[in-house]
Amino acid sequence: IDRQLLGEEHRHIAQYAWEGSFFIIALAACIAVIARALRAEARVLQEQESFLALVSHQFKTPLASLQLSLETMAMRPLSPEHLRALIDRMLSDLARMESMVTHILESMRLDRGRIELRSEPVDLGGAVARVVAGFEERAAKDHITVSADIERGLHVLADPLALDVILRNLLENALAAVAPVGGGPVPFSGRRAGSEVELSVRDSGVGFRPADAARLFQKFTRLHPGGGGSHFGTGLGLYIVRRMMQLAGGRVSAQSAGIGQGATFVLAWPAGEHGET
Repeated sequence: IDRQLLGEEHRHIAQYAWEGSFFIIALAACIAVIARALRAEARVLQEQESFLALVSHQFKTPLASLQLSLETMAMRPLSPEHLRALIDRMLSDLARMESMVTHILESMRLDRGRIELRSEPVDLGGAVARVVAGFEERAAKDHITVSADIERGLHVLADPLALDVILRNLLENALAAVAPVGGGPVPFSGRRAGSEVELSVRDSGVGFRPADAARLFQKFTRLHPGGGGSHFGTGLGLYIVRRMMQLAGGRVSAQSAGIGQGATFVLAWPAGEHGET
């Protein structure tokens, strides 16, 4: 009877230990799931607040400028020079709003996985030259010199349209960083690095703190103007660059020695030989 009771006691102890362990594991898993959901909810709420702040400020400013220009034109006759200046300002405001809407829509498509990218050899030098040509007038107004030194025959495996978006966003970011300091050079440099092709974009602009390098590529990140961010913009340009580089099997990084020291962005794609399919 003693042995039977002792055996029953051991069985009950083992049963309680197993049930208790299972309960603790299940409880820990539930806590982990709840914590993950709470973090996701907090992230969504933060993005919503950032988006509302973006809309309330970044869209309100050009709309107010457009309204002022139209009211000025409606109140009294204007000289051709004054009229031309108002029209140029209105076109600039409209272009700014169009750019912000485009960034917002592109980021939403990237988040929802609705972008299918092709992978084909693209001439990097030609792609850079086309993008630079489109920004020559804007760069000249801000006393910025954009140059390109790309090795001949460099081809990257990428989607042509995605590559154009990446280069445009990087150049816009560089121009926004250099304009506040009165202008300067923005050189593109491309070279072959083993099985990859690297493209660097340097600027002598406002720079940023080294600790903020990773934050630059997060959604709605717009650092203080003194710390490397542009006062205007959606905070989505570099986020779109990073996501498109990831989808293309490449990578992007940012470096700066500190505030006022300029910045360097380095992109790397898989190399593609001309004629490769």
